[in-house]
Amino acid sequence: MKTSSLRSVLFVAAAFLFATTPLPSRAAGGVLEAWFIDVGQGDAALISSPTGRTILIDAGPPGTGGQVAHFLRAHTTGPLDLAVGTHPHIDHVGGMSASLRAVGVRAYYDVAPDPAHQTRLLATIDKTVATLGATHQHVDAGTPPLDLGDGTTVTVLSPLRPPLVDCTDRVNCNAIALLIRSGNQSILMAADVEGVTENELLRTRKGALRAAVLKVGHHGSRTATTTAWLRTVKPEVAVISVGIANAYHHPHPSTLHRLESEGVRVYRTDKDGTIHVVLSGAVPSVTTSHGP
Repeated sequence: MKTSSLRSVLFVAAAFLFATTPLPSRAAGGVLEAWFIDVGQGDAALISSPTGRTILIDAGPPGTGGQVAHFLRAHTTGPLDLAVGTHPHIDHVGGMSASLRAVGVRAYYDVAPDPAHQTRLLATIDKTVATLGATHQHVDAGTPPLDLGDGTTVTVLSPLRPPLVDCTDRVNCNAIALLIRSGNQSILMAADVEGVTENELLRTRKGALRAAVLKVGHHGSRTATTTAWLRTVKPEVAVISVGIANAYHHPHPSTLHRLESEGVRVYRTDKDGTIHVVLSGAVPSVTTSHGP
């Protein structure tokens, strides 16, 4: 079978399996909830506020753009209220244009352009956002919180200004980390930030980082998710978006050990598939496409 034909067959099969997972087809309503979409080695998450305001945070690599688009069509109505490309790495924004074209979007956040990362992919995303008539904003920690109109706020925690430079990867440690809060419920989306970013946030915003749900930074890499970070955020649930048998050996055993030591319930897309979290009451409830 030709490679192109094989890819088509695999995509159709994957789409069928994706469509038949036991996850709810619409937001429950009245609660803050999140779907961490299984896109392999990459990140993609859909957040829904209590009144159904929707936020897409990253959209996986290019090969999963159709999958994320399918998911959005099944789980949302009308355009997304906000989409966020946390940083210009292909495993986070490769599927963004396909995703946005599928359902539309009202506003788009990304980091300030860096001439070293102005790729054709980013130009395509910019064009898609403009074609859809969405506002396009480069954000950092100084950006005012966004109120979605129903008491749900989106606070940009990073990138910090001036940009961090003493990093394993400057793009990662200057990615967009977000705190999404609705009432007394909150989700911290850590993108690919590193321990150096976490340390700066602990120094400057320690009192404003508590969250019931933590999207673990950089796919569970050993360079993120420090003990001090976990003891400040105090998550009940941590989600690691990661590919099966990935070449980076994510998540790192030391990161898993830190999470376990702090008593955090850990879910992984490589083991659990797409993960649905509902924040209602003291303890978030979790269901997955690979089982309860």
